[in-house]
Amino acid sequence: MSSTKTSRREDKKDTKAWILTIVFSPYKAVENSMDCRGFVSKKLAKGAMKRAAWRLYKNSRIIQKADDKYFKVRSREIQFGESPGYDDYRREFGFCTIKPLKLESEDSGDEIPSGMEI
Repeated sequence: MSSTKTSRREDKKDTKAWILTIVFSPYKAVENSMDCRGFVSKKLAKGAMKRAAWRLYKNSRIIQKADDKYFKVRSREIQFGESPGYDDYRREFGFCTIKPLKLESEDSGDEIPSGMEI
């Protein structure tokens, strides 16, 4: 096997992607909307996270009219909405998170990953 082929295989084993998850719960919604996007770098994912969270926050008339609106930024998560102390369907809120994901180049077998429910 040539060194080029070996190098490509090693690169595949170490490939990491960043997943951006965007969740938004509109006023009195029964279900939240959720979207996921993939990025090749943490920097790209962070930029997209900030833009998506800010756009949802600013475009929500309900959040913007609220006296107790919030926009909390952490390293890999942004939470935003109205009435941070309440947990019911009559408020608008959302969050965006980024997480690393290791891309697998081979099937790991028949094992069920821990944390998955069947």
